[in-house]
Amino acid sequence: MTAGQDPATLEPGHYFGYPVDSGTGGFMDEVAARRLATAYESGPGAAEAMLAELERTYTHTWSWADIPLDARTGANAVVFSTGVGDGMYPSYVGRDGTGRPVRLLTDFNLVAPLPPDADAELAKRPRPWWEFWR
Repeated sequence: MTAGQDPATLEPGHYFGYPVDSGTGGFMDEVAARRLATAYESGPGAAEAMLAELERTYTHTWSWADIPLDARTGANAVVFSTGVGDGMYPSYVGRDGTGRPVRLLTDFNLVAPLPPDADAELAKRPRPWWEFWR
């Protein structure tokens, strides 16, 4: 969430997330985001380089790239194809026992939840990922 977003204001089934345009999202910290913005402002070369790197790793419907932004600090951006393309995707931070962030997960809406009328026993049974679409 960002400043001004209050989860108490959300209706059931709604979420805050990050908007995606052109079907490409990314993970980076604030330092890397500033470096990337500066690179983009300097001309089309940064965007062209990122697109070339995405093309290099492309497989049917999916690509990714690790873009170095500052060799001195190691700042980078990891960019990738997002779920079903453009849209809004929620991210969740997992924390350890001390409250320190240790995991980041973005839900790209690829696995549909069980319908409300699903059998309770079915809902408890572990299933391999490919059965979620049945």
